[in-house]
Amino acid sequence: MMKRLDRNNLEANRQHYKAIMMFRIVNNLVDIQSQHILLPARVHTRGHANRFLVLFAIHDAHKYFFFPSCIRIWNSLLEATIMAPSHDVFKIRMDVLMP
Repeated sequence: MMKRLDRNNLEANRQHYKAIMMFRIVNNLVDIQSQHILLPARVHTRGHANRFLVLFAIHDAHKYFFFPSCIRIWNSLLEATIMAPSHDVFKIRMDVLMP
């Protein structure tokens, strides 16, 4: 069954699709108002310039919401990946990163 899914495991599959959804949100390809959630990071010593502040969560329920986990994945991606000119190019670059 894992060969048919063509992913290493379920967690890698979730991370892959969270990154794709985050690309859609950041580039306004979906109608989600995220300006109050996605706050740009002010310091760019590491990583790319389009990083976001990771939301602080006290409770485990908030810690595993979509945005905190998705921001961590987004911040870990390469700049060449997140600066993809289109959704399809981003998906191809994600397939290379997360085979």
